Formats: sequence, C-alpha cells, structure tokens
Amino acid sequence: MTLAAAPARPTSPPVVDVRKPLLLRLEGVVSATREAAAETGFTATSLGFLGTETVRWLGVTDARTVGADQFVLGKDVLAAVAPFTPNLLVAGPPELVGRLRTAPPGTRVVVEGLVARASRMYYLRRVEISSPG
Repeated sequence: MTLAAAPARPTSPPVVDVRKPLLLRLEGVVSATREAAAETGFTATSLGFLGTETVRWLGVTDARTVGADQFVLGKDVLAAVAPFTPNLLVAGPPELVGRLRTAPPGTRVVVEGLVARASRMYYLRRVEISSPG
C-alpha cells in the first residue's frame, strides 16, 4: 500500500478590519426624495433601516468624524458609501432608530453613531430632532 502525499495548501489568516472605529456625526434635513435632499445640503445620503423597506434621504449640511485621533473626514466616509444603495444601513436602539425613521420631511436632525465601513452599518448613539421648516 502506498500513500500519496497531498501538497500542502498555504493557509492565510482571516481578513480582519483593524481600522479604528469611526464615530460619524451628520447634520441635515430629512427629505422625501434624493432631489429634495440635494437641494438642502451639500450631498444627499440615503439611509436604510434594518428589518424594513424604509429608505430616507438626508440633505447633509455637515458631516464630521468625532474624536481627536481621526484622520478620516466625514465627507470622505460619505464618499466611500456613495456607490451603494442605500448608502448607510441604520441600526441601534429602537427608540433612536424609530425617531429618525419616522421624522417627517423638512425635519432638521443631528445624528451620531459608529460606522462600520466594511458593512456600511451606522449604529446610532444619538438622534436630535428639530421642528420641520
């Protein structure tokens, strides 16, 4: 009986995203359409909500990363997710997600959360709502 040795396959370590987490703060106006959002901010960003078919548009008036050790700009984060639809997938505590998901068009918002760049997940930690108009 002879044994044939199979060639050893090189194994590579799993791919792990070791970049620092990003806290992203967005200010803007909730809009019903991409066109309306583009008129109210420097860019229109779409927000999808996990577990629903809901997509909201945000006319972004300010985008910034939070933390002194961040070398990525908020605008760069939005540019990186721009080719995808929706651009960001919103998750987080049901109360915060619900406030953002149900905000009527024209509502000014400030949202802040952790962005997982590999998956486009936006884990909310803060949602401030102002009156429409």
